[in-house]
Amino acid sequence: EVQAEQQQKELNEKQEEIDHRLKGNTENEFQLVTDHDCHITSECSVYPDELDKELDYEKKLHSNYEHLQQQITRCSTTIEQKRQLQEQIQLNIEQIHDEVEQIQKNIMNDKKEINQYQHELERSNTTLNQQEDLTRVLTQHNDEISRIIQQRRQQINELENELTKVDDTLMNSLLHPSYHFHSNITIPQHYNSLPSTNSPLSLSTGTTTDVLMPVRLQFVNSTLWKLCPSGIWV
Repeated sequence: EVQAEQQQKELNEKQEEIDHRLKGNTENEFQLVTDHDCHITSECSVYPDELDKELDYEKKLHSNYEHLQQQITRCSTTIEQKRQLQEQIQLNIEQIHDEVEQIQKNIMNDKKEINQYQHELERSNTTLNQQEDLTRVLTQHNDEISRIIQQRRQQINELENELTKVDDTLMNSLLHPSYHFHSNITIPQHYNSLPSTNSPLSLSTGTTTDVLMPVRLQFVNSTLWKLCPSGIWV
């Protein structure tokens, strides 16, 4: 019993010690909890302002984000438009290059045609100059022919006058036998080379019918053939 009491006493002492320790720990913990609660309470009085600030900042960030998102969308649209425009410009550049090449080809062809035209023009000018020279020569020849024809016409007129005189003389000599047809009838110098068989002096004999018309016709024909052998009679 003594031993049991002793053990019970020790147990009680240990229990008291434990209770004392627990009480001290509980008080300390309570104090710590109380202090922590006070600290949290003091901090909670400050947090609403901070939260409001954070909320405002968050709103600003959200607004800025939306604004930036809109700018990004616009930039994306602009970039896409620029890309399409660049592609169109590239296509236009290629088309312009093709057109430039075609224009250069056309220019080369035009140059060839121009050179050909110039060559033909030079040939035409040469031909024209030759034609002008020929025309000038023909004009001179025509003038010479006109001058010769005029001379021949004048000679024929003189011949007709002389024939008229000869015809009148023959008529008078035939109608008046007392007058003799002498050989001193004057013939122009340029008719001396005519054939003697056609001269009126060689036809002083014959009938009246043989002398009147044939003399003039024979003399005129012979003279015309002498003056115009080519048959140009005016």
